[in-house]
Amino acid sequence: MRFCRCVERRSRNSAPVGMLLAQSILPYGVRIGIARRTRSNNAESRRLNAGIKNALNRNYWSLTMKLTDIVQRNDTSLGRTFDAIVIFLIIYLILTLCVSTLPDLSESAKFYLKISDYIVFTLFTVEYVLRIATAPNKRKYIFSFFGMLDLIALLPFYLSFGIGLEATRIFRLFAFIQILRLSKYSNATRRFHLALVNAKEELVLVLVIAAMLLFLSSAGIYFFEHEAQPEAFKSVFHSMWWSIATLSGVGYGDVVPVTAGGRFFTGVVMVCSLAVVAVPAGIMASALSRVSSEEHNSRN
Repeated sequence: MRFCRCVERRSRNSAPVGMLLAQSILPYGVRIGIARRTRSNNAESRRLNAGIKNALNRNYWSLTMKLTDIVQRNDTSLGRTFDAIVIFLIIYLILTLCVSTLPDLSESAKFYLKISDYIVFTLFTVEYVLRIATAPNKRKYIFSFFGMLDLIALLPFYLSFGIGLEATRIFRLFAFIQILRLSKYSNATRRFHLALVNAKEELVLVLVIAAMLLFLSSAGIYFFEHEAQPEAFKSVFHSMWWSIATLSGVGYGDVVPVTAGGRFFTGVVMVCSLAVVAVPAGIMASALSRVSSEEHNSRN
C-alpha cells in the first residue's frame, strides 16, 4: 500500500511511472550513478550543441565577410573581378536591347534575345540581393541613389510579365537605365558627385538667376514681337520656347524677331546666355579642382 501511494504521489509530479518504479526498486548507489551519468551526458550534449552552434556562426560570418569583400569592395582582386563581370553584363544587356530594336529579326534571334534577357536579369537580381545582404546598413543602401537605381533597373524586366506587347516594348526601353549603373564603378563619377555637393548653393543661385532671365526674356520678346507676329508670340508662355532656345545658345531659327526692338532685345539675351552657360561650368570646374586636390592631399 505504501509503495502504491509513493508511485501515485510521484506521478502527480508528471514523472513517468515506469521510471519512478525503476528508481524505487534500484539500490540507492545505482540510482546515484545513473543520475551522475545522465547529468554528464546532458552536459556533454550541451557542450556539443554549443560547439556546433559556434562553428556554424564562425562559418556564417566568414562567408559573409568574404562576400562583403567581393561585392562591396573594389580594392581586392575578387572585388575587381566581380565589378568587371557586372560592367560586362550591363554593356552586353545594352547591346542586346539595341539589337532587339532592329526590324525584321528572325524568330531564332528573338528567342535568343529573350533567353539572354532572362539570364542577365536573373544575374542582376542575384547581385541586388547580395548587395542588400552584405550592406553594412541595409535600409540606407536600399533607399540610396544607387540602391534605387539598381531596383529601377530591374523593374522593367519583372513588370513586363503578363502585359501587352506594346507595354513590353516600353518597359524594355526603360531598361536602358542600366547604363546609368556604370557610373557607380567610376571614381570620376564619385568626384563629380562630391563637387556637386560642395557647389550646390552656388548652382542653386545660378538656376534661380537663369529662371529669372527666362521669364524676363519671354516677357520682353512678347512685348516687342506680339503685334508683328501674333501667331508666333501668342503669350508669354508661348514665348518661352524662343527664350529657352536663345538662352541655351541653340537658336533653332524656327521663331525669329522681325522688329528692330525685338532684334536689339535678342542681342542682349544672347549676351546673357553666355553667362548662363559659362558661370555653372566655371563653378563646377572649380569644385572639381578642389575635390581632386583634397583627394590628392589625403593620399599623401
